[in-house]
Amino acid sequence: METLKTSRRNGGLKKIVRESGSAMLPREKLLSGTSAADLTDQELLAVLLKTGTHDCNVLDLAGRILRQFGSIFDLSLADWRELKEVHGLGIVRSLELYAMFEFGRRAIKQPVRDFRREPFDSPDKVARLLKPYVIGNPQEEFYAMFLDARGYLLCEPKPMTRGSRREATVGASDVFREAVKRNASAVVAAHNHPGGGSSPSRADIEITRRLIEAGRALDIDFKDHVIIGGAPDGDDWTSIRESGLVDFTGKRQRQ
Repeated sequence: METLKTSRRNGGLKKIVRESGSAMLPREKLLSGTSAADLTDQELLAVLLKTGTHDCNVLDLAGRILRQFGSIFDLSLADWRELKEVHGLGIVRSLELYAMFEFGRRAIKQPVRDFRREPFDSPDKVARLLKPYVIGNPQEEFYAMFLDARGYLLCEPKPMTRGSRREATVGASDVFREAVKRNASAVVAAHNHPGGGSSPSRADIEITRRLIEAGRALDIDFKDHVIIGGAPDGDDWTSIRESGLVDFTGKRQRQ
């Protein structure tokens, strides 16, 4: 059964959208107690879109958008300017979707306070903390994490630079300027490889060596450089320290 939604404007009736009864089904499911986790990607998107267009109900619109982008994951990476070019979205809904996906990314980031309750002392912890920041990022991004004398995190990971799909460049002076500002005793670095695995490149090895040397000059321990691969689950990572590709020994002893 179809319903016709209308609005009064300037004394007349204006058609807004034609919805089929099934188009309301995702919201009806949620109202009846169904978990959002049990809805399909198409149904979830339909809930967010709220309405369809004059020639397409909201479920069909949601399905068409997902087919156009390939998956809900790929849709989540789209800029609002790209979204607004999709027939049936427009500027307002494009901005809403764009903001909603960013809100979701922020919500899943592991709160730093959970990692500040114990020493930040393993590459696994680095990867678990950083992967919500970098998974789905189409560009390389370099982060620094600053530790106190006990090895506890002082603050949230600090994004130092954003690069291309293939390389992110960072200056050792930029990293350690931030370390000195925070009175950090140690630094850990990490960056992502959005287009591939976590194997260190020659550039990764070289920046690691520069960071070690800069830390020695300032008597700040550079502990590790962790690379997170482009796997969707974020479980592909490599510790350059554990790989043995770079010598981390020879730190100056505190007087």
